Amino acid sequence: TSWIGQLVFRPWLPAILAAGILATSFRFVFTAQRAQLDVLLTGFELAAIAIFLLLEFRRGGIEKARRHPLAIAGLHACLGAAALTKGPVGWLPLAIFAAYLAWQGRLRSMRTILPVWCWALSLAPIAIWILAAIALAPAGFAEAAVGENPIGRFFSGTSHARPFYYFRLQLPLGFMPWTLLLPFAVTVLWRSSRKSATPDPSNDLVNQQPMARFLIVWIAIPLIFFSLSAGKRGVYLLSIFPALAIVSVMALDRLSAVGHGTTDS
Repeated sequence: TSWIGQLVFRPWLPAILAAGILATSFRFVFTAQRAQLDVLLTGFELAAIAIFLLLEFRRGGIEKARRHPLAIAGLHACLGAAALTKGPVGWLPLAIFAAYLAWQGRLRSMRTILPVWCWALSLAPIAIWILAAIALAPAGFAEAAVGENPIGRFFSGTSHARPFYYFRLQLPLGFMPWTLLLPFAVTVLWRSSRKSATPDPSNDLVNQQPMARFLIVWIAIPLIFFSLSAGKRGVYLLSIFPALAIVSVMALDRLSAVGHGTTDS
């Protein structure tokens, strides 16, 4: 999270502060102490997101990703490990990448990080597990694991059935005490997503348009996806907490600027 924050902020201090906000949010602290698959899933997804951002903001853009096959291999290895951890939801970062590139008018560039050979890394781990379950596990195990568990939870709410608005309450509670910053973060993030893509050298925060847009879709895509799911738990949104921590620092910067302006006046 701190490394990703370095892509958003010029100095290291705000990036470290973002990591500190994440490490002191209620849901993160509570879940990090438990042997829970959602923690491992979040780790793999965050690693995939970090590699994508490395290619986009440090290696000349996604259009030049083919020059870095090891990075593409690492990204898909993380996605494959995430899928092996908790099923197809581990591929959700691909939807985040596609939504970001579409917003930028560059959706065709998505194919540069999807070479044919990469699917062996993204699909093979879960495919091997399913084949092993069919061949070695007791009768009916594979059908229940593949069908009833992920598919049944999403469409039928066979486990943890909750209403559509469930995360309206769970997300603010889970991100406490930093939830109080989020109303200010929404304004800052939306303005940054609409302004010129050229960084403002007078600002300590880069707040570039592309990064602001990526942060928005990083938060919005999982929130929409899991809101549509019939089965819901607060821990399902753990993967967006790093993004919330980063935009919280943006909100703090905004509040600090307002405070200095009030003092000067």
